[in-house]
Amino acid sequence: MKKKTVIIIAVITAVLIAAGIGVGAIVSYMLAPPLERLERAINRSYKAIAEHSDAAKTLEQVFNGGSVEVKGNLRPIVESLVGVGIDVGGTAKLYFGSDDEFALKASVGMNGIPAVDALLYVDSDKLTLSSDALTDGEMYGLRFDDLAEKWDASVFGKNGKYALDIDAQAIADELRIAERCDALEDDINAALSEFESAVLSVLKEYSCIDTASGSMDVGGTSIKTFDIILTLEGEAIVDAFAELLVRLKQIDSLEALLSANSENILWAFEQLGVDIDLPIDEPAYRELSEILDTVIDTLESVKDTFHGALLSVKVHISKISSQIVGIELEFMNADTEMKTEFVIGPTWDHIDVISFAYSDSNGDTVSLVYSVEENTNTVYKASLTSEAYGEPLDIGGRILWNKASGALDISFNSFGTFYSFDGGYTSGNRNKTVIIDKLTLDGNEYDLDGLEITFSIASGMPKVKKYHDILNMDGEEVDGVVDRIGSGLSGIFTSILG
Repeated sequence: MKKKTVIIIAVITAVLIAAGIGVGAIVSYMLAPPLERLERAINRSYKAIAEHSDAAKTLEQVFNGGSVEVKGNLRPIVESLVGVGIDVGGTAKLYFGSDDEFALKASVGMNGIPAVDALLYVDSDKLTLSSDALTDGEMYGLRFDDLAEKWDASVFGKNGKYALDIDAQAIADELRIAERCDALEDDINAALSEFESAVLSVLKEYSCIDTASGSMDVGGTSIKTFDIILTLEGEAIVDAFAELLVRLKQIDSLEALLSANSENILWAFEQLGVDIDLPIDEPAYRELSEILDTVIDTLESVKDTFHGALLSVKVHISKISSQIVGIELEFMNADTEMKTEFVIGPTWDHIDVISFAYSDSNGDTVSLVYSVEENTNTVYKASLTSEAYGEPLDIGGRILWNKASGALDISFNSFGTFYSFDGGYTSGNRNKTVIIDKLTLDGNEYDLDGLEITFSIASGMPKVKKYHDILNMDGEEVDGVVDRIGSGLSGIFTSILG
């Protein structure tokens, strides 16, 4: 089989699994009893993770009124970087509130002496900053709505005493982090909703859905299953995928999303450290449409190679838990057979194994297995193993958590590069704390001397007092703030140096 054809098969397969199987709306649209059962299985599986996973529940509570605090002594890192043993310790606590607000409270000390502290508060309207050491606890800030309008007339404008050559409107837009994220999320949800409808329509037109009873081996345990099979045959594989791309081009909300949010999309990628080439002065949708046209034309050119081909996706649903325990995907044509299998279970709220396996008619095989070897009230032990062509692959790792002492050791190896975590983990009703003693990254070892990261629920947002709007302050008032900060810094250096 030509390489181009294999790539296209892989792309079609990935899209059909993600869009066709993972979209719960398939069921409600087609209203077929087996698909209704699939919908329930999807919902139960995700619900088990959300409601019974300790990590998932904690993160949800943290991001809705909780906090994340990092505390420790960075002497080992400072010493390794500059060769001087200086005790530099401190704490930083990030609070998540409601109504798009968050706060960061931090303090740093040197040689056991408190040095600098700060409290940053941001919501959808304003940003404020204060420091006990530098501003005597007085809070200063600005409103986003006033920034562009008041900047030029303030002491920071181009003719002001503290003139700063900046684009005030651009700064205001950057500071509206929550507002930008919410707008992007709304547009994405609208586009996804239309995309789901397009997937449902295409699947109803081109696919065949059957059911069967079966069994699935999950971590050595045979589980009886109710199976749902989605099948596409011959040129219908290409036709379905091409039609889906045509429908994708017709989604109005997608065009609106890319055209109206191109800057937001770029900003989101930049926060992830990803640089993408997307001209802001040209609608992103136009580029996407051209790409889709090219893919559709390519699909049409290789359509004949799919004559007699079969693409099958089988979803295994446990008859006991009504949760998904496996997905099998198989592609066959005259000279090629490829099979991929994903297994998770025995239930999503009690996972003993997660595995992925691939095989084809050429004898190529790859497998990756995460297996829980022991999970009791006192210990959690798990391993990650891999194989290729029947031989161990140089990818693997282990987790060992002593629940009684809190000691936690994690190691991972990837093609000769070693990573490890040596520390601890303690879990309470309101707090979960990770303690990092040593880290090994890409072969380099870092001593973090018990750095603590604590996830807390219901922490309570720091109180924001009345603040001084810096855009309403005159030159003398700003002079006073500058003098106060200078005096504070002088006092800090005097305390540290003696």
